[in-house]
Amino acid sequence: MVPSTVEERIINQFNTSVKKILQSFSNQGMSSKEVAKKLRCGVSNIRRIAKKYGICFDKKSYTENFINSTKFLDNAINTSNFLSRSWKQENKDK
Repeated sequence: MVPSTVEERIINQFNTSVKKILQSFSNQGMSSKEVAKKLRCGVSNIRRIAKKYGICFDKKSYTENFINSTKFLDNAINTSNFLSRSWKQENKDK
């Protein structure tokens, strides 16, 4: 009998739980798009199933890239850092 759901296909293909497989892919830093391609299904399916098991994709690399960006670390206020710290207006009359 052919598996009818994406989760059944994952279980049959890897012979382990869906949660373990998706967690493994997440730990490897894979994006939901990469996982969907590997599992031959839609990205929306992967995101839905991952949400069901409390697994996140795509967030780790975005956060790391953002925090280490030169715009975020810049001393002047800009669109990348305006919410990251308190800004004091300089008094130019001194």
